[in-house]
Amino acid sequence: MRSDRVRLAVAATVVLAAAHLVAVALVLDQPDRIWEVHDAFNWIAAVFGAAGAVIAARTFERGDYLRRVWALLALGSGSLVVGHAIRSYWAHASSGLDMTETSLIYVRLAVIAVANTGTAWGLLLLAYSYARSGITVPRTAAFNVVWGLVSALALGLMVRQLREDVAGFDSGRMAASSLISIISTLGDTAGIILIAPVLRVAYLMRGGRLAGAWWAMGLSEALWLIYDCKTWIAGPLPFNPAHVMALLVVVRDPALSLQGLAGLLHRAAVTGPEV
Repeated sequence: MRSDRVRLAVAATVVLAAAHLVAVALVLDQPDRIWEVHDAFNWIAAVFGAAGAVIAARTFERGDYLRRVWALLALGSGSLVVGHAIRSYWAHASSGLDMTETSLIYVRLAVIAVANTGTAWGLLLLAYSYARSGITVPRTAAFNVVWGLVSALALGLMVRQLREDVAGFDSGRMAASSLISIISTLGDTAGIILIAPVLRVAYLMRGGRLAGAWWAMGLSEALWLIYDCKTWIAGPLPFNPAHVMALLVVVRDPALSLQGLAGLLHRAAVTGPEV
């Protein structure tokens, strides 16, 4: 992938998130329009994220370790496209009926479970990819402290969000709805913890070809955790809660698209000297 295409992919990711934020800000007093804006931009981001992961997977030969990594990440991001399609279809065809009142909620639960399992597994393999390739970078005491603090913060956010999820845990379809949130929170927390060693190597490689791909992946995981915790983040803020929630939902857009960008950056780092 040539450098101008890389720049175009980076610019597209930034412009997409900025345009989404501006579009939501312009319709904050129109709840129906807000959902339409989120739906449209999330479609673009989800497809971009899945496409980038698939492109990265196809960069490597069958049997390659990194092909397996990106195939799992593509499975996760592709499942999110399916999950968004279910939610989008339901919003347009349900005539106001809540999805938790139908059996479709169980289909969405299965899709979200596959998405988070695939992504977490892929990140786990990615975290060990350096050791597998023979690159060993001793962990300093400073890194262990920072990683411990970041992990503790992620776990703290996870516990607080899980309390809210469990509080809404009832039975039947409501339980399925709560499980969707729980699975997402657990998956994103695992992503934050697993990506930390990779980001450390990316920092040490700053200026190298692969650094950008790993930074994009790490930022994506951080934004997913913020998205999962948006309900209690919005509560204490001295603004209209509905407006704050609408703006926080925007982080789902770059969370989706940054994984696709990471895939494109990884392909660019592998496929030629012109980058």
